Amino acid sequence: MNAGAAAATDRSAYYDAAFRPGRDIAYYGWHDLEAGLAAVEALSQDPEAAYAMACAGQQRVLAEHRWDHRVGVILDAARQARAKRAA
Repeated sequence: MNAGAAAATDRSAYYDAAFRPGRDIAYYGWHDLEAGLAAVEALSQDPEAAYAMACAGQQRVLAEHRWDHRVGVILDAARQARAKRAA
């Protein structure tokens, strides 16, 4: 996504919270691979939709999911863990 490609992946709670399904990211499910493959194939047949998804996903990643956005979260979690151990 960061490189500007449309992404298809299996669904997860993290992706649900971080991205907008059908807009930023495409899902498939291991329980129904035929439907997932059909969705990916449909996206591959619609270059404009694939490009729109790639652009939306890239914008989301650049705005919210880079290292400089995550480092504060990581440091806060480490500080909280250290404080719990010290208590």
